[in-house]
Amino acid sequence: MANNIQQPEQSIYQMEITPTKQAGIILAMMLVFNLLWVIATSAGVDLEQRFPWLIATALMLFFGLFNSVFSLTSSDRMAYWRNSIIAYAVICASGGVLAWLFSGLTMDEAGAFKWMYFIMTFSFITFLTIVNLMRKIVDIAQKQDKRLRGEE
Repeated sequence: MANNIQQPEQSIYQMEITPTKQAGIILAMMLVFNLLWVIATSAGVDLEQRFPWLIATALMLFFGLFNSVFSLTSSDRMAYWRNSIIAYAVICASGGVLAWLFSGLTMDEAGAFKWMYFIMTFSFITFLTIVNLMRKIVDIAQKQDKRLRGEE
C-alpha cells in the first residue's frame, strides 16, 4: 500500500542554490529571450533594435535580486560572496556579447546601456551587502538572546 503522507514543500528560504547555477539559469534565459526577439522581429513585430540590451540589463537585475535572497541560506558567506561576484561578472560579459551579437549594436551605440550596466552593478553589490549585513545582525541578536537565556 502506498504511503499517502504529503511532504511539506521546501521554502525558497531553505534552498541552497549556488551562484553558478543561478548564473546558468540567467544565461539560458538571456539566450531564450534573445531568440524569441529574433523570431518576433522576423514575424513583423515592431521591437527596437536595442531590445537585446534591455534583456541583458533586466536579467542582470533579476540575478542580483534573487542572488541576494539566496545568499541568506548559504552556509559559507565568503565563498558565496566570491562566487556571486564572479557569476555576476560572467552574466554581464555574456549578456553584453549576446546583446551585441543579436542586435548588432555596441554598448555605446545602444544608448544609455553603459550607464545602466553601472547602475545594475552598483545595485547588485548594494543588495548583496544589505542582505549580508542583515544576516550578520540577526546572528548577533540570536547569540545575544542565547547568552541572556543562559544557553551559551
